[in-house]
Amino acid sequence: MDTVVTALREVTVAELRLAATLHGAGCVRLLRGRGRYDAAVMAHAGELSRRMPDLWEVAEDDGRLSVVHLHVIRAPGGPGYVPGTGWVSPCTADLWAEVATRVHRHAEVPPGVDRYRPSAAVRRHLAGRDGHCRFPACRVPADRCQADHIVGYAEGGPTDPANLHCVCQHHHNLKTWFGWRTRTPDGGVTVVWTAPDGREFTTRARGPLAFLHE
Repeated sequence: MDTVVTALREVTVAELRLAATLHGAGCVRLLRGRGRYDAAVMAHAGELSRRMPDLWEVAEDDGRLSVVHLHVIRAPGGPGYVPGTGWVSPCTADLWAEVATRVHRHAEVPPGVDRYRPSAAVRRHLAGRDGHCRFPACRVPADRCQADHIVGYAEGGPTDPANLHCVCQHHHNLKTWFGWRTRTPDGGVTVVWTAPDGREFTTRARGPLAFLHE
């Protein structure tokens, strides 16, 4: 239990320190979609700023090092997408980019591979391009989705970003077991879903890297 409490304390201190830093930089909203968390932190931002050095010293007393791993996908100058959380403002994304120890710049769409499973680079790109499940009206975050072949791999569809999209487990099952079909007229940016009764539904990629396909 002591180990668990210590770990939770370190994570909490790291989050509070980050919250105070963001507030000081003028980022009033920390993470879009987490209104209750934002309100609680912002209501006490002044107190957090004053107490943060002391809290941080407590976390360092046992010699532990707190490391925050944060993955942000964004277009230049635009908002950022944090897998598992959602969108953050351009202000927040700029601040995190300044303190990041490693920045990957996606200038091009990564190449496909000659196998069923896509590469890590392709999976990251799909998450940034799509942002969430591509089934109509579904908003399951891309990091909780599977990389699904638009044209099935067994049918000759390549494992390439132009033939892949993010689909949650539930809607992947609709394709596999219940007769839904997909096609794309423009390399994955637009996906047309055809229901078993013939009705069609169209979705477009809305993630921060969708602009690379325009």
